[in-house]
Amino acid sequence: MQFPEHGDPYNELYVNSQWYGLQPPDKQLDPAGIAKKRLDKAGNHKTVAGNYREAMLTVVTRQSQLKNQYHGKTYVAYGEGGLDFRSPPSSTATEASDKGKPGIEKGAPTKDLLTWGNAIWTGDVPSDVQPPELQAAKLLHDSGKGEIRVLLEQRKLSVTFTVQKTNTLPDVNAKTDWSQVATRTGIIRGDGTVPAWSADAQVRGLKPDVPGDPAKGVQMAFVQGGYEHMTSYAHPWTHWATLYSVVQMVNDI
Repeated sequence: MQFPEHGDPYNELYVNSQWYGLQPPDKQLDPAGIAKKRLDKAGNHKTVAGNYREAMLTVVTRQSQLKNQYHGKTYVAYGEGGLDFRSPPSSTATEASDKGKPGIEKGAPTKDLLTWGNAIWTGDVPSDVQPPELQAAKLLHDSGKGEIRVLLEQRKLSVTFTVQKTNTLPDVNAKTDWSQVATRTGIIRGDGTVPAWSADAQVRGLKPDVPGDPAKGVQMAFVQGGYEHMTSYAHPWTHWATLYSVVQMVNDI
């Protein structure tokens, strides 16, 4: 099974209370009963779960309105792994070990910047089980730490699912087939937090291999590599991209 199946993450995942959905039970949504007291006091007869669904719909609707909407003079920079996943031209300078030799500032390798592109769960499911039967399973246990056990009631059989937890790969190089890696493990190159295919959304229309409608307003994109998300603005490559972008904006003014 793969979700969302029909491009509707709101109904298929976020407000789905089935065992494979993402809507938490009331006791997790409101463990101290604070939300219920507030809703009861308001007298609008809303339930905790109903209030959650409304809030999620507001978020999803707002996200849809923001999609591809950028200021008309937007410049972006982001990391999509390390430089080692690319096949460099023969004339490209490498990191210098001796003073006086041409080189580039050091960046982290791709293996240190891997992140999650998909959440993949695996379990000991009999080969003849079809998705409808699996979707109808009854939740027996959720560890809250990446392990779920469900009951296939017709078979009186329990199945345990475990999520892929470790974002490490034994070998990463310029020949790595990232689409295959993402399919098998859910892991993709990125900046340790944001996967490359999410960050790429802001360069639609600028970067030829990124599908989708153009990201209107984005003037230039610095597609970089070698730095981690949280400390990205500590890296000299981001410094240069930011300085260049500010100069362009000031020049336009």
